[in-house]
Formats: sequence, structure tokens, C-alpha cells
Amino acid sequence: MRLSLRALARFCELYRLGGLIDGRRILPAKWIEQSWTPCAVSPWSRKEYGFGWFLTAMRGHPVRFAWGYGG
Repeated sequence: MRLSLRALARFCELYRLGGLIDGRRILPAKWIEQSWTPCAVSPWSRKEYGFGWFLTAMRGHPVRFAWGYGG
């Protein structure tokens, strides 16, 4: 995806709010949960991978992050 910083922030807010934007359901909450469920392991980073998200933990807290090609 090619996104402006504003669009990327809005996308991240959509996920943070469980699929809601301005009180409107955009994504099913179940889809978000499924996208954060490991389905592969990256051969490069060795991190678990969901639907577009890398998954790890830091200090006991789950961390989900995107990492573009080449960083």
C-alpha cells in the first residue's frame, strides 16, 4: 500500500478502535482478531506473521506491527 502519513494513522486508528471509525463499523472486530493470529513465520525476521502484521511481545505485552518491503 502507498499511504500518506495521515491515511496510515487513520488506518491504524481503525484497528486500535476495533474496526470503528467515527462510530461506524468499517471492519468486523473478528477480522481484526483473526488478522492478529499467527499463520506463518517470517523467514527473514523469524517473527510470527498474521494477515499483514508481524506479531511479537515486548515486556509481556502483545505487539503488532507492519514492516514494508526493505523496512
